[in-house]
Amino acid sequence: MKKLISILLLMTFLLSSIPFAVGAADTDGVISSHGKLPFEDIDETSWYIPGLIYCYSNEIISGAGNTYTFNPKGELTRATFAVMLARAIKADTSVAGWDSFDDCDNSDTCWYIDAVEWAFFNEYMNGTGERRFSPNMTMTREQLATVFMRFMERENYAVTVDDSILDDYTDADKISAWAVEGVKYAICAGLISSTATSHKAVSPQMPVTREQAVKLFMSFLSLYFYADCEHDFSEATCTTSSVCSKCGVADGLPTGHLCDTLSCKVGGTCKRCGEAVEADAGLHNYPTKATCTEPEKCTVCGNVRTHAYGHNYAPATCIKLATCYRCGATAGGYRGHTMSGGKCTVCGYCPYDVIYKYATVTNPDNGRYWTSDNESFSMGIMYWEDVKSLSLIGVHAFNNTGHSDYIAFLLPKNSTTIDFMYEYYNADGELLFYGEGTFDAGNFNANANISFSYYEGNASDVNTAIGNVKNLGDDMLKMGNEILSDAGLDVRLNDIGFHYYQ
Repeated sequence: MKKLISILLLMTFLLSSIPFAVGAADTDGVISSHGKLPFEDIDETSWYIPGLIYCYSNEIISGAGNTYTFNPKGELTRATFAVMLARAIKADTSVAGWDSFDDCDNSDTCWYIDAVEWAFFNEYMNGTGERRFSPNMTMTREQLATVFMRFMERENYAVTVDDSILDDYTDADKISAWAVEGVKYAICAGLISSTATSHKAVSPQMPVTREQAVKLFMSFLSLYFYADCEHDFSEATCTTSSVCSKCGVADGLPTGHLCDTLSCKVGGTCKRCGEAVEADAGLHNYPTKATCTEPEKCTVCGNVRTHAYGHNYAPATCIKLATCYRCGATAGGYRGHTMSGGKCTVCGYCPYDVIYKYATVTNPDNGRYWTSDNESFSMGIMYWEDVKSLSLIGVHAFNNTGHSDYIAFLLPKNSTTIDFMYEYYNADGELLFYGEGTFDAGNFNANANISFSYYEGNASDVNTAIGNVKNLGDDMLKMGNEILSDAGLDVRLNDIGFHYYQ
């Protein structure tokens, strides 16, 4: 015999018959976790809390992948919806078929497979294609409305709709043909309403969120559980909810133990029931989530809920350090380019081309475009248009003596040696020493064996000149890399074979 459910009965019930008590009025003390929702990511003043309390108390929902997060703004998946529907009516899912879908986890440990097979077996939900269920696909408003209507019809409940109910909805034409009757039913039953305030909109393809789902299930199940039951609720205790002795529906959370002292570390005595209460693991305090290096740890008792993840590094590249995907920490060193003929054989990078392209845009006349002043030292980088060499040019003026040094390093594109030119001037600007030399680019450092292949001036000035070349070279390498970095170029003088060793 079909049951006729009127909208008036539903609204009267929702407005006057469901008290959802969060806890007892006496809160002078610490309430145990029995009297609280366990989720850490909810606002207990939000509009969806009554629905969440209902669904949690009746074991329709437990958490989002764990027992301490609800993820209210998360989208409701088809798998989660099937599980919630099966739990809501306390269905025997063992009678369902098996292995109907290729895109579902059909293992014995899968949390959703029994409910999915049950919903498909009873024709509450359809697949999404040939042997496909799409368990992770989001439920839309029109899909949810249709499944609710199918459930009512399959369970022999009368489903009455107003065929004109959609006339005032501006997007009614967007409803899929197979979902029109379901949407009409859901609107008439008060399950869904307009998503707009200035006009009526049903938004049929809008995803359903988890916070919306718990409210919808509370409203929908009142049609199923509460239609004919004259409830006889027991009194809630510290550890048990108020439950109807006739239909078994739970009304709210337990009151929870009330103790003067209670935490995850120490127990207490309940002022309501007089029982000794052990330390309550539900009262852990985890203020921060686990990171790569720090665990998620209770500040009260030290319990570790989640161990530090450890870094997960992306491999180092020619020019980038190994970098953690999660936190951005770096490790190790650059792999460095493997240069041959002025080009990296690994990634194809050519530092000469990078600098040349930038130089021709900045100063197309001669390519001399960077100059950095540091007190008495200045330098520039010049790239010649013949694309054969890069020159580093530095000048150091000794203010206390009036002497100055001029040095130019010529970096050939296809060579492992570096040519240099050095000039030494006195306070009057007279050239006292001039020389040219060559050294191994990969071994240039403070102890490098530098000699002049040609020089003019006093032989006694040779050692002074060599020292000046080394010192100026050190400064130019450091400053040169800074100039390149400041220009936004991912180029180093090291890439060209010019190495600096402190």
